[in-house]
Amino acid sequence: MPSRSAQSLCYAVLCLLLTALAPAQAWAQENNPVYYPLALPGPAQLASLDTLMVYGDFLDIRISPSEDAAQILWAAQPLPHTDPAGSLPLIESEILSPTLNITDSRLIIRAESTHTHYSLNIALPATWRYQLRVYGAGDIETIGINGNLTAWSTGGNITVREQAGRVSLTAMDGVVRAQLLEGALTGSSAITMSHGVADDDTLIVALPDNAQATIRVRARGTLSSDIPSLQNEQASAVEFDFSQYLEMKLNGGGAALTLRNLQGDVQLLRALSE
Repeated sequence: MPSRSAQSLCYAVLCLLLTALAPAQAWAQENNPVYYPLALPGPAQLASLDTLMVYGDFLDIRISPSEDAAQILWAAQPLPHTDPAGSLPLIESEILSPTLNITDSRLIIRAESTHTHYSLNIALPATWRYQLRVYGAGDIETIGINGNLTAWSTGGNITVREQAGRVSLTAMDGVVRAQLLEGALTGSSAITMSHGVADDDTLIVALPDNAQATIRVRARGTLSSDIPSLQNEQASAVEFDFSQYLEMKLNGGGAALTLRNLQGDVQLLRALSE
C-alpha cells in the first residue's frame, strides 16, 4: 500500500496536471466550438427563396455553395465582460440560437447580441443573392457565389473567392481580399477599405487576365498591378461621385469597378495568395 508521502506526491502531480490542462481545454473550446444546425424551411419553400440576409453584432460568417442539401450551422461563445463597480450579479443563462425568418423571397438570419460571439457556416445555392452585415466585430468569408454579394463588416476582414456576381464590399476596420471572376464585372461593383489593420492596410483584388472593366481607384497609398493589360495602361484622373479617381481600362474597358482605400495601397493581381 502506498505511503502517505507517495499519495501526497501523486495528488500534487495530478493537481499540477489538471492546472496545466485547463488552459489547453479552454483554448480548444474557443477554437473548436460546437456547431448546431439551424432549422431550415422544407425543400418546397426553400426553392421559392432567392436571397439570404444576415445581420449580427459579433459574428463570423462563412459561405460556400451547397452541393446537396442546404445547411446552416451555428456556434456561439460568450464574450468576456467586465463588471462595473456597484453592478448587480449576473444571472447565468443559456446562449440563444440565431433567429430565422422568411419574408417574401428572403431568408433572414439575425445573430444580434452584445455579449455573445456567433459563428455561422452556411451552405446555400450559389445563385442566391447574399446581403451580409456585421455591426460589431467579425470576419466574412465567401467562396463560389454566382449571385450578387453585399458584405459590410464594422470590425473584421472580408475575404471573397471565386465571386461570379457583382459585389459591394465594405470593411471599416479590416482588410479586403477579393477574387472576381468575369461574371462579377458584367455590372458595376465597388469595394471599400477604411482603415485596414495595424500590420496590413492593402486592398487586394484579383481579376482574370481577359476580363473587361473600367477600374476607378481612390487610394491614400500606391497603385500597383501584375496584370499585363494594366501594366501597359496609363491611369488618368477623372471626377466621379464628387471625388477624384484614377481610371484605367482593363482590356479596353467595360463595367465600372470602383475601389477605395482610405488609408493604404491598392493591388490589382492575377490571383490571390492562399
